Amino acid sequence: MVSLLALFPDMSLITFGRVTLVVTGTWTVWVVVRLYQAATVLSVHETRMVAIRRHVSTLIGFGLLIYSAGRMGLDGNDMRDTMAAANIVLLFSATEKAWGLLNRIATAKPNG
Repeated sequence: MVSLLALFPDMSLITFGRVTLVVTGTWTVWVVVRLYQAATVLSVHETRMVAIRRHVSTLIGFGLLIYSAGRMGLDGNDMRDTMAAANIVLLFSATEKAWGLLNRIATAKPNG
């Protein structure tokens, strides 16, 4: 979503920062809900600590996005380098989650 926003022509850094902050803040609520669920709901697939650790990298990525978007939205500082780093952290996090899901599917016992 951040990459899509960056493609809008003639958008000032302050506007880009504010819009990114709103979008990222909305998604961060979902990340916090998922982290809470991982911490409170027992899973048959993994321990509680593994489930929490799985969400920490996403939370770090969103934290970096909020920080950079906030700086851009408040004072117009060009924080696109930090924003790019946050997106890379989120890509690594998504790759790790997808790999874990594929491993779980591969080791699942067939029903019959």
